[in-house]
Amino acid sequence: MGQSANYGKGIKILYVEDDPLSRDLLSTMLAIRFPESELLTAENGEEGFKLCTEQNPNLVLTDIHMPRLDGIGMAEKIKVLHPGAVIIIISAHSDTRHLIRAIELGINRYILKPVDKMKLFATMENAIAGITMERELKEHQKQLRESRELLNSIIESNCDGVYIKDLEGRYLMVNTAAALLTGKYAEEIIGLDDFAIFPPETAEISRRNDLLAIKSGNPINFVETLIDRNGETAFFLTTKGPLHDDQGNIISTFGVSRNVTDQKRYEKQIEKHNAELEQRVKERTWNLEQSNREMEAFCHAISMN
Repeated sequence: MGQSANYGKGIKILYVEDDPLSRDLLSTMLAIRFPESELLTAENGEEGFKLCTEQNPNLVLTDIHMPRLDGIGMAEKIKVLHPGAVIIIISAHSDTRHLIRAIELGINRYILKPVDKMKLFATMENAIAGITMERELKEHQKQLRESRELLNSIIESNCDGVYIKDLEGRYLMVNTAAALLTGKYAEEIIGLDDFAIFPPETAEISRRNDLLAIKSGNPINFVETLIDRNGETAFFLTTKGPLHDDQGNIISTFGVSRNVTDQKRYEKQIEKHNAELEQRVKERTWNLEQSNREMEAFCHAISMN
């Protein structure tokens, strides 16, 4: 009983029964069995359906023969409103027509009166467990969807080119920054490989680096080059690495490419400047040594006179 009392947290249960004695008795038992659930009651199908539209219960228990609107009619209207609603019929009538109609409507269980409370509780606990599991799955899917949207937003707003390829080198995902490097739209690139986008020598180097990252099993840094639309060489610091599935198998590769052309040009300017300074130092050193030799020769000539 202690463990069962935990069932139904955050669950709304609607019990529809026209007989007040039966309704009060079972309501009391349900309140004891499922203390963390919210219990709603109605005395006919019309009132029960109204509560469904207002309260959206997770689980509905209903009798069949009731005034104004019977349980089958109410269940049919509920299923139109909420196709996935969990409905359990509790009835003293075993009419085959009711059973067939209940099956056609997708009623979850049909329990005959007098009610075996342990059988009813077990049925309800199974239903509540399924409802809870479905709720947790939806929440997990929501969180996963939000996480993906956030990740996609971060990737899309990144100034670096970010992309994912399959093991054959075909692009599965590219952000806008990566697409701009190719002069194509992102949707045009999906399904293509580097050989369909870049010059052969560029594609060969990119594919070679992909394979090195796959073979290594770890991210590797490369400096890759690309001839841009102006015919100039652009340099990229690229990190490539494998992506794994839940079993640890490599299923694709990722790449992050940062344009370091300006940095490379600056480095070349520094190298050129340093080379010029070094040459100037050599020239000045040679000139100084030459002057020293001339001074020594002059001094020597004076001393001989």
